[in-house]
Amino acid sequence: MLFLPIEFSLLLNLRLGPNYGCSTRVFTLQHPRLALIALSLGMFMVLLDSTILNIALPTIEHELHGSLESLQWIANSYTLIYASLLLTG
Repeated sequence: MLFLPIEFSLLLNLRLGPNYGCSTRVFTLQHPRLALIALSLGMFMVLLDSTILNIALPTIEHELHGSLESLQWIANSYTLIYASLLLTG
């Protein structure tokens, strides 16, 4: 059994499990391969975008006169925000 919020049921094409009436809903995956493909594609997009950001870091450093710490903050915050927005839809 997989515990997910109700919003994911529409995205992943889930059906309600045996505990439909309780406060925590239990879902079973009808198409686990589609869910795996969707999550893998999302992870690939995060990795691709992180690579593009890392290639652009020297230009960002030159244009904004940033230090190594500020570049680390830029890379970490961008990746974290992008991944969280991608996963929450």
